[in-house]
Amino acid sequence: MKVTDLITTSAFVASFAFAASTLAGETDHFAQLDTDGNGMISTEEAAADPKLSQGWAAADANKDGQLERAEFSALEEKSKMEMGK
Repeated sequence: MKVTDLITTSAFVASFAFAASTLAGETDHFAQLDTDGNGMISTEEAAADPKLSQGWAAADANKDGQLERAEFSALEEKSKMEMGK
């Protein structure tokens, strides 16, 4: 194996590991809030996170009264972007 191939492969593995660890942190928070394990966060479950409760109306994009993982991730991303301003 060439040195450049080894370096490229190592960089890919490192970036994948970083992305996975970032996603895992978000997933863990979602899983902690999803106490019944149904893959959705209800308004009752969201009450455990005051920040989530405050942003509920904006987070529940499809207005079904629950947050799917994608809606939760979008809210987390928006929060990160606002903190960076």
